[in-house]
Amino acid sequence: MKAPPQPTKGTVPSTVVPTLTQEIKNKLYKNISFSTAVGVTDAPLGLRDMGIVADTMTILALGGGFTYKMNSPANDATTASAVGQQEIDFEIEEIYVTGLGAGTGQIRVMWNPDLIRLKP
Repeated sequence: MKAPPQPTKGTVPSTVVPTLTQEIKNKLYKNISFSTAVGVTDAPLGLRDMGIVADTMTILALGGGFTYKMNSPANDATTASAVGQQEIDFEIEEIYVTGLGAGTGQIRVMWNPDLIRLKP
């Protein structure tokens, strides 16, 4: 592989040279417990209030069972089917849960506080 040509002093390169970067591995996590009782419908877990924008969600406990929706209660529900079930590489601003039976569910969210979110 050839190295890209270096511009001479005072000129602007005509091609953009790719630059490799590495993500800072400084992830934080929070375990969030919630009721899975019937009657709990599209209850937000409060990520927005905590200022969290997660990129990973892992189910730690199912309780009596629940479904979840990410980012908007208008999205389709996903059934929490197993401990260890994950959502990864997804920008998660909020999680809405609906209980299917008595008990307590638990979800872990992870995020990197060093990443900068760019607004479109």
